[in-house]
This record gives sequence, C-alpha cells and structure tokens, in this order.
Amino acid sequence: MKLGFFNVTAYDHEDESVAIAKENLKKNGVEDKINVFKGDAITYVSEEKFDVVVVNMLAHIVIASAEAIVANLKKSPSSRLILSGCMLHQYDELCEVFTQLGIAEVENRTYDNWKSGVFKLIKS
Repeated sequence: MKLGFFNVTAYDHEDESVAIAKENLKKNGVEDKINVFKGDAITYVSEEKFDVVVVNMLAHIVIASAEAIVANLKKSPSSRLILSGCMLHQYDELCEVFTQLGIAEVENRTYDNWKSGVFKLIKS
C-alpha cells in the first residue's frame, strides 16, 4: 500500500462521507485494498484487531466510543492509537478517559486550537 499499511478498515456514520471516501480511494488506485463502510463508532468492534487505530471525531463521540475504540486495538506493546483533530481545550479530558482504559500518551502535536496525540497500551 502507498504508506506501508495493509488490511485497512475505515468507517463513518454518514453515507455521504463513506461515498466520498470510496471515490477518493478509487482516484488513488487503492479501492480494492481498503474496506470502507457505514458504522457506528460507539458500538463497532472488529473481530480482527489492529496495530494502529486512527480516530478523527468530535470529542464527545470519542469519549462515548472510547471502550469500543480500545477494543479494536491489538493487545501489543507496539500497538498505537492516534487521536486526531481534538480541540485544544478538550484534549486533557480525552487523555484522562483513555488513561483509565490503560492507554498512555506517547507524543502530541498542537496546531492553533487543535491537538493530536499518539498513545500506546500501558496494560493489556
């Protein structure tokens, strides 16, 4: 795959967003390598677990979905969770929620009023 990731699964709760994602995958020649579907972040837990889980949602949805998000992550010291696009004033609350679920921040970046972070398992 273009960035070295294989077996990519992606979902969104909006039909239009899923359709746009599929169009973009086709434009980039990877439509047969990425599974995109409509799903609910609060309840979606894949049978397969992932080395990397990337989340880019509003903070209140991330908080409500935290347990399902962590459940999709492989229980490995090398697994990573990436929380992207968080409002700066909400980031500490997100960190606290994931810390309670056994996830610790490894690094973060701030851009204007937005903050993103990379997290790892601290317990499995």
